[in-house]
Amino acid sequence: NGFLSEAPYYIMWLLVFPTCWLADYLQKNRILSKSVVRKLSTTLSMSASCLIMLLVGFFANDIIPFMVILILAIAFHAFLYSSYIITPLELAPNFAGILYALTIAADNLAGTLASIVTGWTVHNPVRFKLKLHIYY
Repeated sequence: NGFLSEAPYYIMWLLVFPTCWLADYLQKNRILSKSVVRKLSTTLSMSASCLIMLLVGFFANDIIPFMVILILAIAFHAFLYSSYIITPLELAPNFAGILYALTIAADNLAGTLASIVTGWTVHNPVRFKLKLHIYY
């Protein structure tokens, strides 16, 4: 279903605004430095998503808790928009778009290659037996 696939990213999009506002508030009022805000945002985003995704294995057969967990895990990625995603803008303001495009292209290439290699490994009986032998 398209709506269920889109829901985690829609919630993340809604949370980007308050999380970036919070990061700006912490910096403008000098509660935390820019470096600490960025490190805290990255750590919170990645750690919370990882810990929440560990729960997926317990609810894999029931769709509602699974979707809630998935939405929460991806929603925490909203904190990334106030941390490392703005790094190209600081490194080279005139070339931030190009740097970000190259980063996204490399990310998509890695995801595509991972899917191809996984499909080849699983459907090739020799590789599948080798995988079972190595990992089990």
